Amino acid sequence: MQYLRPTEPVLLHTEGLSKKNVKSCKTDNTLQISALYREYAGMVFQKCVSMLNDPVLAQDAVQEIFTKIFLNLEGFRHDAKHSSWIFSITSNYCIDLIRKSKRQAAKLSRTLEAAQLLTDEAASEPLPEMDVAQLKKIMESISDDDKDLLVMKYQEDLPIREIAARLDKSESAVKMQLMRARNRARKMHFAMAS
Repeated sequence: MQYLRPTEPVLLHTEGLSKKNVKSCKTDNTLQISALYREYAGMVFQKCVSMLNDPVLAQDAVQEIFTKIFLNLEGFRHDAKHSSWIFSITSNYCIDLIRKSKRQAAKLSRTLEAAQLLTDEAASEPLPEMDVAQLKKIMESISDDDKDLLVMKYQEDLPIREIAARLDKSESAVKMQLMRARNRARKMHFAMAS
């Protein structure tokens, strides 16, 4: 099986070590990690690609995994093969990345839901009380789109879903337009009052 090999970092680049030499260079972690990198980087990369489904993310993961290996090389007890130890670190690292990604996606989803709730609340917020003359003056000075939207919402008392269907727009677009139209009308009302 042919493995793709990620680009070797300068720190890990050393020539001429065989499998036998890996054990003999315990005192020189740089040489040992270089030998391990040359031997296992391609397989680690393939494992990362298969777990993460993203070659760019896998490339970064390989570098992080070999950094972890380098930092923990002294703790390797030699009661297992290097390959088993490295693939265990690889699997755990990728699983952690996947979990972190899911947590971030869940957090983003909660943030978007909260923003949607704020938009929903803002869309249903009533206009300030005003007399007929003020209302007529404001309605004459706003755009036809704002006027139609405000009439559908406050005079016809249509739900957002129905307004969106009539205007052939998404509900979120209607909510945003309604909020902006209401804010413009509110500003005009306060400008008239002062």
